[in-house]
Amino acid sequence: MDQCDVTRHDRVVSYDYDEVALLTECNFRKMPTPRNPLEELSDEPWFGVGENDIFPEEFERFLHPRLVKSWRRREAANITTGADYQVDLEIFPLLVQRKHRAVISVRSDWVALLKALAGLIPREEHNRLLRVLLPRLREREARRQDRMRVVFEGGFCEQPPLDLLRSIAQFVYVVDDDLLIGLRWLLEDVEPAGDPLANLAEAYIEKSSYSPVQHDLRKPKEKMLLRRIEEADAGAAIVAAAKMCEPGLDEQVAYSGALDEAGIPYFVTEFEESMTAYDHLQIQLETFVENLLFE
Repeated sequence: MDQCDVTRHDRVVSYDYDEVALLTECNFRKMPTPRNPLEELSDEPWFGVGENDIFPEEFERFLHPRLVKSWRRREAANITTGADYQVDLEIFPLLVQRKHRAVISVRSDWVALLKALAGLIPREEHNRLLRVLLPRLREREARRQDRMRVVFEGGFCEQPPLDLLRSIAQFVYVVDDDLLIGLRWLLEDVEPAGDPLANLAEAYIEKSSYSPVQHDLRKPKEKMLLRRIEEADAGAAIVAAAKMCEPGLDEQVAYSGALDEAGIPYFVTEFEESMTAYDHLQIQLETFVENLLFE
């Protein structure tokens, strides 16, 4: 029977450690090419396989059909040796940075599009785009408006509609968020010197962000949100959740309690993918901001 545990929300979680190993103990190999028809048609492996040998080419067999196309496009199976990881780490630095807080005059919906683009084009191309775009954004002439700096938390179940982000950007500066956090999971650049695979594993465990789906007692999400607000020099938070997403709505309660205890003002809202009208949200958010600015 699989091991079981109970979360603090009294949910039972089942997991199996039989096939779990440290990433640093894995030996990533490229599948050998058959040397003759007999080897190609053999029912059993004709080459030696170690206990910790892993062949990324076989990952596709275990992926959901919807992920196979993405897996092939990214050609992740080509990353099979330490040298390959070394090369790949060299293109990570711009991608893994969580934010560029110096660019506060850029609307949050534009930033969301730029983040989303990182998941659609090769990382090298996205990095080249950032190297050109970020300096120009910092140099652009934009009059700073009298808007509050806020942190947006609400990408747990699904990404909010772009029009929702546009509506929020009309009233506040969103200086940090949890949107597409998987593309910005590492808080610092990965050190390319030494063992690249070990450095990547250490960064993932020790220098990573937080998420409600990650159970790490060293990184309670409520305290991590408060820390993110402080580091972003934000004056408030927007705590959103997708409708009908019970885990996300539970997180709203946890975040709200922590923000109340810390004395940080926050705005709570819900959204759904098919939303088309945002008038009510805009009125509520405008009232929230004005009350804080002119109290």
